[in-house]
Amino acid sequence: MKIKALLLLVLLTFLGAPLQAGAQETPPVATEGQDTPAAAPAPTPVPEPLEGPLLTVNVVDVGQGDAIFIQAPDGKNLLIDAGPNDSNRRLLTWLEQHGIKKLDRLLITHGHSDHVGNIKKLLLAVPVDVVLGSGHMHTNHMNLAILELMKAKAIPMKKLVAGDRFSIGEGVEVLVLAPNKDKNLARERNNNNNSVVIKVTFGEMDFLFTGDAERKVEKQMLAEYPADLACEVIKVAHHGSESSSSQAFVEAVSPQVAIVSLATKNAFGHPSLDTLDRYLKRQVKLYRTDQWGSVTVETDGKNLRVLTERAIATDTPAPKPPKRRGPRKKKTTEPVDQPLPKAS
Repeated sequence: MKIKALLLLVLLTFLGAPLQAGAQETPPVATEGQDTPAAAPAPTPVPEPLEGPLLTVNVVDVGQGDAIFIQAPDGKNLLIDAGPNDSNRRLLTWLEQHGIKKLDRLLITHGHSDHVGNIKKLLLAVPVDVVLGSGHMHTNHMNLAILELMKAKAIPMKKLVAGDRFSIGEGVEVLVLAPNKDKNLARERNNNNNSVVIKVTFGEMDFLFTGDAERKVEKQMLAEYPADLACEVIKVAHHGSESSSSQAFVEAVSPQVAIVSLATKNAFGHPSLDTLDRYLKRQVKLYRTDQWGSVTVETDGKNLRVLTERAIATDTPAPKPPKRRGPRKKKTTEPVDQPLPKAS
């Protein structure tokens, strides 16, 4: 019996202990032109721990939409968007599991349902100090309900324009890159191009959050903020759509890590394989919430590490191209421009 136990101990030592469930540090596996990896990757050895206080950026898996929770080293936080209404309690459950009982700031990038559909439920469940946004929302039932609830709860809203700056917490600075202060948001036919785009800086690490900004906005930022686009981590715009991430923009941003927030088998055919290739050809580590689940980036201001909710499933299907539909009907609703103060 002792001999068998000794042999078993040697065998386990040679093979290594089994992986524990939960978040794990794993490198993304993808090759140029290949959308879905053939097999789940093996975890890499855990690197040396980061030093000092950490900034954490969490791209929460809310399906086909965006919800990004940022927490500064001093505990102050910012939530960017809240995901779609059909994401059930994904975001609220995530906040509960991580002990988040209050939001210091909620940033609404733009008024599309995959970004704001869950905000009413969020405002009813979690106290919010202030809402940030472009000041432009369409007069549909969903957005009007959000505005009415904010008024009922006396939650102030502050308008953001390119060039504004504010802090999330001590040492965490934010620069607004879009929308342009001179832009007439009500005349923009594509609400994606009214997205608030921000750059978050902590020490030597920069993060770019792009909402659904498309190539028109990218071109404008390239012209107006060419020196401010480079970053270590980018939340890829518009769920990896072909409408965003132009070659010039990807080259200017030149990230180490790119994160795409989307759902498996979504109706839009996201992500575009051409868009993914533009990042992969630059040796960018690419993460997708439909494959990895929620993605967390931690940094001490000098180095960073990426943690994922799960390893890639081996049977994750490649997205199918969207079906061709008839001409889009013209919208009958008119936008609402709120007279909001600038962010302080």
